[in-house]
Amino acid sequence: MKQMTAHIAASTAPGADDWSALMAAFCDETIADDMKAAALYDLQSVKITGAMLAACASYLLSQALPLDLPTHALDVCGTGGDKSKENVKTFNISTAVAFVLAAGGVDVIKHGNRAVSSQSGSSDVLAALGVPIAATAAEAQSVFNKHNLCFVAAPAFHPCLKSMAAARRAFGKPTFFNLLGPLCNPARVTRQVMGVFDKQYLRPVAEAAVKLGKTDMMVLHSRDGLDEISIAAPTDICRIQNGGITEITVSPENLGIASAPLSALAGGDAAMNADIIRKVFAKPEGAGADIIALNAAAGFVVAGMDQNLTDGIARARDVLTTQKALQKLQETAGTA
Repeated sequence: MKQMTAHIAASTAPGADDWSALMAAFCDETIADDMKAAALYDLQSVKITGAMLAACASYLLSQALPLDLPTHALDVCGTGGDKSKENVKTFNISTAVAFVLAAGGVDVIKHGNRAVSSQSGSSDVLAALGVPIAATAAEAQSVFNKHNLCFVAAPAFHPCLKSMAAARRAFGKPTFFNLLGPLCNPARVTRQVMGVFDKQYLRPVAEAAVKLGKTDMMVLHSRDGLDEISIAAPTDICRIQNGGITEITVSPENLGIASAPLSALAGGDAAMNADIIRKVFAKPEGAGADIIALNAAAGFVVAGMDQNLTDGIARARDVLTTQKALQKLQETAGTA
């Protein structure tokens, strides 16, 4: 593995075969975790490109268990590992957004994991909410058919990811694996809203997404450090449509959203974040409701239900205020 990383680090343009071989090594359970962590360290100097991410994601998808669900469905997720300038860890915004989108008529297949480089991953907060996380294709199909929404556990459909978790934890910082996970939804959805933990990865992720066949997508990062559209600062977005990529910047004020400090969005562990989501759905007001509506708007636009974020925000607010998001949560959790 040391030779592979050295070859890649020394190459001006590593090929898809190089990255596939390295991903196979990361998936190899016979290779020690400390060697994999050392490889992550050695790869820090390698420039992350769209071609690299597409090659790595293609390999992981080739190893994934099949999940035969509609590819027109939408995934909404962040990479994790974001660092706000105020050092605020927000609650699980994209998880909350998934319920709003589904309640608004969008088919949603959200691919997630337990926390690796964040305090509470989507699977952690879903468990705290009592929402089932599909570990098999049959479970995913059953839940999706009932609710036009399902949550799939990344390790269940990507068994090889388990062999990387210990090395990633030992390394202790976000890596290109944070960028790969959201690109590897086993349902191979073509529509997606994806936040990244650093602005420099917007374009590479967008280019990889095009290579992977995504047709409608927003890749985004806010200037205050979030992998969400922020209500506290402008957000840069790469918009994918019909194989092309355009770059735009949006600000909360220009979209009729009141600016608020990130401290108003602070979360904690899974139990705390689940409680925040329940409270916002029950009483949709304040900064929490604003950032959920803003990010849900991106999903409504990508899904083709609205032409712009302003209309999407209006739709999201209607879903929230009419308690449809709360009802969707309760139905999915079996508490309705």
